Parts: sequence; C-alpha cells; structure tokens
Amino acid sequence: MYGENCQYDCRCKDQAELCNKVTGACVSGCPEGYTAVNCTEVPCSGQTYGSDCKMRCNCKDPEETCDLKIGTCYSGCYKQFMGKACQWCANFCYGDKCQHKCKCKFKVEVCDKNDGHCSSCPFGWGGASCNECAEGFTGPNCTDCADTYYGTRCSRCNCKHIDEVCDKKTGNCSESGCRPRRTREACTGTIGRKEGNGLFNDALNAFY
Repeated sequence: MYGENCQYDCRCKDQAELCNKVTGACVSGCPEGYTAVNCTEVPCSGQTYGSDCKMRCNCKDPEETCDLKIGTCYSGCYKQFMGKACQWCANFCYGDKCQHKCKCKFKVEVCDKNDGHCSSCPFGWGGASCNECAEGFTGPNCTDCADTYYGTRCSRCNCKHIDEVCDKKTGNCSESGCRPRRTREACTGTIGRKEGNGLFNDALNAFY
C-alpha cells in the first residue's frame, strides 16, 4: 500500500511487488492495459495496449481499439502485419513498422523481417536488402548504366583514361582509346606479347 495514510493499494505488474510508499510507482511496471506513475485505473488511450501502454495496435480497421491487454483485433490485422496481436511483420514485409516490401530476386523468398536481407537481388539491384543500385547501375529502377559503365550488363569501360565515359551501348573509347594491351571494340580483347622465350602469353595480359 502507499499514500499519506497508506490508503491506496499498489497496482504493480508483479503483484508481489511493494510499490513506492509515496508515489505508488512500480519497478515491474504497470499491468497490461494501464499506465500512469502509480498504475491507476487509467486504460491505455488511442491505439496502444500492453504493459505501460507501450505497444501499438495494428488493426485492419484503423478506428478499432484493440484488446488493452493482449492487442488482438476483431477486424483482423492491417495488411503488413500478422500474429495473434498483429505484432509481427507479414511475409514479404520488413522494418520497424513493417512498412517496407522485400525486394529479393526470387519472389517466393521471405526476406529478413528486421532488415530485409535477401539471399540474392534482382538484376541491377544490390545491398543487403536489395534497396540500392548494384555497382555500375543507376536510375530510379537501377536499369541505366552509371558513368564509365556500358552495355546490357553495365560492364566497366576499358578506356585508357579511367574516368572517361565510354559509349553506353558499345563501350567504345573515342577520346583516349583502350587501356594498354587492350584492343577491339569496347576494348575487351587483349594483345599478346612475346616474352624472352618467344612464346605468346595472353594470360599475362589479363593483369594489364
């Protein structure tokens, strides 16, 4: 009990706890559905429930007040939530509020519900949760080649000047030409060279 004349009963979540003799505050917090310093008979307001009213209702009907103790909704869960209390992200959703959609390469893959991590990303996309363009790609849908990249797969330009923007379609380097020991259109071919023993060694040219 607490209060000036010990006239109030403690209302702690842990019923065996002795609350603060003056304020009625509880170390264990308030019972589900109630809040305030002394856990008085004040139900959770708005769209909250649970211990100290810290959990948010996620009902399909936004006007519905969920069960103040366990959070269940008569109308069911809002579309990106699931679980008895609509407390978990539905499949293919992730994030603090389950507001993000998974972007995995395989549509049947359920990404990590915390950070959206996928085992692999769609073509042109990268990052752990496939929400950014992969190297060499750019644009709102990651379908365009970034500068110094070309072709349908956005391969790296092979120009002599590393910062030259080659032809986006062919990869041709019209300004500086190809890097040393590179030839052909898009500079994808390698020029062999004779070493001391007179043998052709194209394998070495892969490092130039």
